[in-house]
Amino acid sequence: TVSVTPNLGYRFVNWTENGEVISTETEYTFIITSNIDLVANFELMDYDVTLSVNPEDAGVTTGEGTYTHGEDVTVNATPNFGYKFVNWTESGVVVSEDAQYSFVVTSDRNLVANFEKKEVTSVVYNIATTVNPENVGVVIGSGVYYEGDNVILTAIPIKNGYEFVNWTEDGKVVSEDAQY
Repeated sequence: TVSVTPNLGYRFVNWTENGEVISTETEYTFIITSNIDLVANFELMDYDVTLSVNPEDAGVTTGEGTYTHGEDVTVNATPNFGYKFVNWTESGVVVSEDAQYSFVVTSDRNLVANFEKKEVTSVVYNIATTVNPENVGVVIGSGVYYEGDNVILTAIPIKNGYEFVNWTEDGKVVSEDAQY
């Protein structure tokens, strides 16, 4: 009998001999009649990162999905008009007070982006964005904001062969970071 225990972040796939699967059980029992060269095969585990918003309709999040063990993950929270971002929580515990939260995934995560209503001011601004050339990327964060709001714009290329270059305003470069 041979047995195997996967290391953290891996799951056992199968036992093979000469490339042929002979068992998918972690413990394999056999009668030996000759030399045998067994290979225990493993693969990295995948984890789900689930995002929600509290209260509902107070903002939007990006970054939800399935990731491989050890992968760097960045999630973003953008408040809707009239709200401001407060923090990210998991099981009621604050894990970040930054709207952009990065971590290395080692398990399923259920994150909540928490927002609260803002004190209303009389001055509002519309932040409009365009992508150049058209249809090669998207921008998250455009919209209406109160005077004094912290605005975060994030540019994401969506067409193969394109990468973010810079942000311009009135023809002048204002940032070379995709998140501005």
